[in-house]
Amino acid sequence: MIDPDANVLAAAARLAREELAPRAAEYDREAKNPVESWRSLGRGGFLAVAIPRAHGGLGLDMPTYVGVIRTLAGGCASTAMTLHMHSTVMRFIDALGTDAQRSAPTRSAVATTPRSSGTASCSARGAASRP
Repeated sequence: MIDPDANVLAAAARLAREELAPRAAEYDREAKNPVESWRSLGRGGFLAVAIPRAHGGLGLDMPTYVGVIRTLAGGCASTAMTLHMHSTVMRFIDALGTDAQRSAPTRSAVATTPRSSGTASCSARGAASRP
């Protein structure tokens, strides 16, 4: 069995505590899309958790990925659920897509956040990056 990456989980816990949790109640109360939390995920590198390293992502193993989702859900369940949905699509693209489609998420879908102007970026060099 693979042990989850403690550094990645620590970065997720810090993000959940410092950035996601303070906004969670407002998102729930107002039934809002967690856009600012997605920007935080992007800055932290978490939008690339399911994208293979070969395509610029973090390529997390499944135990670490599950740990990240669980940890982020402790701060904001809505944000964690939307990240999981995003990651599921990224895994389908990796499994079924062409080479061009597999490399596209790093350039487009991951490089920008919902309703952003493209200024928030997600890279494997973010807070969640792995050595």
